[in-house]
Formats: sequence, C-alpha cells, structure tokens
Amino acid sequence: SGMALFAAALADPYLRSHGAWSSYPLCLLAALVVATWAVPQPGGRGLGLFSVLAVLFCCISWLNPLGEASYGHFLSLLGYKLKFLNVKPDDPALLPYEVRALWVPALHSATWQRTWTYFGPSLFLWLGALGIMGWRWARGKSSAPEKAAAAMGAAFAVLSVLFVRMEVFWIFFLVLGIALAAPRVPWARPAWTGILALLIFSQANVLGAQSHFLGRDVDYKALNDVVRWVRERTPEDAVVLASYSLSPSFAAYSGRGIVLQPKYETPAFRENIRQFERTLVSEEESEFYLLCERWGVGYYIHSKGFYADHSVNSFRYLVGLPQPSSKTNLTKFELNPRFLNRFRLLYQNDKYLVYRVVDPDDLRKSQFCLNMGRESISKGLPQRALRWCYRALVLNPGEDRARFLAVKSYSTMGDVSGARQEATRLFERMQVLKMQEPLVNSAR
Repeated sequence: SGMALFAAALADPYLRSHGAWSSYPLCLLAALVVATWAVPQPGGRGLGLFSVLAVLFCCISWLNPLGEASYGHFLSLLGYKLKFLNVKPDDPALLPYEVRALWVPALHSATWQRTWTYFGPSLFLWLGALGIMGWRWARGKSSAPEKAAAAMGAAFAVLSVLFVRMEVFWIFFLVLGIALAAPRVPWARPAWTGILALLIFSQANVLGAQSHFLGRDVDYKALNDVVRWVRERTPEDAVVLASYSLSPSFAAYSGRGIVLQPKYETPAFRENIRQFERTLVSEEESEFYLLCERWGVGYYIHSKGFYADHSVNSFRYLVGLPQPSSKTNLTKFELNPRFLNRFRLLYQNDKYLVYRVVDPDDLRKSQFCLNMGRESISKGLPQRALRWCYRALVLNPGEDRARFLAVKSYSTMGDVSGARQEATRLFERMQVLKMQEPLVNSAR
C-alpha cells in the first residue's frame, strides 16, 4: 500500500506538479517501505536502517523547493500549534498570515466533547482492541494487518488531537482495529454479535441526540437562494468573485466562472486569495476595483459576517485587523454600500450581498444619462432631469455629479425636503470619501 501511494503521487499530474512525492509523510512512508523490504525481520537493524533512510529522504524533501512551496505551510501550522500548546492565541499578530489562514475549524484541535459526540462507546471498544493487539504484538502472535491497524490507528488518534480533519482517517483504522482484535479473544467470539449490535445502537443514539454538531456551519437556504439568483440573473460567461470557500458553489451550481480556487496548496492560488483579502481591508476602493478589473470580474458576492464576526475564526482575525476602520472596503460592502463608487448592490439575503462591478460601458451610459439630465434642467424640465439623474446613479453609484444635479432639480421643483435629503447624502459621501472640491465644482 505504501508503494501504491508513492506511485500515485508520481503518476497523478496534479500531485506530481505540486511535489507531493517529496512531502515529509510520503518520504517517511518510503523509508519505512524500503527498510521493511531490506530487513523483513523486526529488530534493531531494521529500525536503524529506517532511521537513516528517514533522515536522508526528509533531507531530499527539505531541498525540494516545489514540495516546500506547496506543503511547507502545513508544517508551519504544526510548529505554531506546538508552540502555543494547541490553543489558538487571541492576538492574530502572534501568528504569521499563512498559519492564520490554515488554523481554521477543520484544522482545529479535538475536544473531549467532540470526540465523545462522534465516537461515543466505540472509543472504549477501540482502546480495548488496541490493548489486545499490543498484547499479541508483544508475544509475537500478531499478524501484519493487526500491526498496521494498531500503528496507524494510534498515529491518527494523536494527529486528530491536533487536527480534527484527521478523524476521517482515524475512524477507518478504529473500525478495522476492532474488527481484527475482537475475534482473537476466544471468550469474546460468542458475544461479538451482541457487542457490535449494542455499539451500533448506542452510537446512533449519541449521534441522534447531537445531530446539531454535524455538517458545516452554513445557511444552505441563503446559499441556495444567492446561487439561484446568480444563475438566473447574470450572463452565462460572467465571472464571479467570492471567498475561496464559497466560490466552488457558484462554479458547480450556477455555471459561472470563478477566480478564487479552494486548492490552497497551490502557491499561485494562495497569492490570489491573499490579494483579495488585502484589497478588501484596504481603505482605497480603487485597489479592490482594479483587482476585479484585472481578473475580469463582473460580480462580487460578499459574505455577511466578515466585518461583524470578532472570533478567532473570523475574517478580521485572518487578515490581522481586529478593529477595521469605517473607511475600509470591508465595512462599506457590509454596512455602507451607499459610499461605494464602482460597485452597485443588486441583491441581498440574510447571509450574502451581490454587487455588480461597474464596467466601462456602464460609465459611458451613466455619462449619457447625466448629459440628458443637464439638458433637461436647462430646458426647465426638472422632473425629467431627476429621472435621468437616478438612471445615471443606477449605472454608476459613484457619479456624484448626478446627485448634485438631483439637488438642483428638487430645488427647481420647490421640493425642499427632497433637496435636503439628497444634499445630506452628498455631504455624507464627501465626508467619508474625502472628495475634492474641484469635483463638486465640475458638477455645477
């Protein structure tokens, strides 16, 4: 099986291009396979050969820049988990960016409550099976499958304490260990069927009572609604920008192109994710807009909670900005879309907001509407001018000259309340966006 894994890492184009064959786990596995083949009998010679080969192969892994670039950040995460005794620090500045990006719920540490919820009584049965297999191993009676099940089960049990994602591997060797060990004890054979039935019933009872722990922390109704909206309301060739964990849903169920891929081991994809996060917390809207323009993005889907969540699993923690200012793009997208210049809100539900990225064609149409509004006000038609103003703003939310013209139109109509309302909005934008006086003068 070890040789099959190593061969797969060389044969699969994706794994080969990322240097999976030179990752530390596979190097250790290769050392174990070679040592076992060269010295079949257990003993000091075999252990010594394995140790020498393990050091040699790990040095090759360390020297291979491809494998380090693709998988080195996982070792960094392990190092920081050990440094902070497996407890994620409250201060994000204590962790480098790539460690913060990886220390997510799927790679959190297991707790006794979680372990009991998912494993229940089977945990005690496995510990008993592990004792039986260890006892047989010490007496030289254990078979190769028993040794493999015991060793791999123990290894993944330890790893799952550090990374809960490893539970999916641990459960396989847990079941295998129980199945191999119980029939080896003569007195346990008659009761085996009853024990297994009781275990299944008990485990089902535990999972039934704790079903709220299962699944992802996702509002699937809101996700289905926004995916359906994108599928029905956007062009088929549209490119969508969303967080890398959300993007696959739009690629799979709306058929739209995406930018951020969930393959975090690819350095180029990691860099795209980092650029997205950096520009999202920037105070310059132009940075985020230029990034969207460079990637050909037509629509941006913002996840609510990026700003509101203060936990160690939040977006704020990830970017190392516990208290973002009100001027950041993050704040504007989530709380103050009226202060955006090049993004217009089209749809929102309880969890997501969809923004249209203003493109050059929108700008041209907005300018045409503004010109028509100016022409209408010059002809003494303020109501028509007002309609053109709002059309311009729908196409380009940042067209403040249309807002100024709307104030003038309301004043011409004698609608003091409307003029005051639009003037207040314009003033608020000027305060937040720090608009320059020449731009206001150009609207007069």
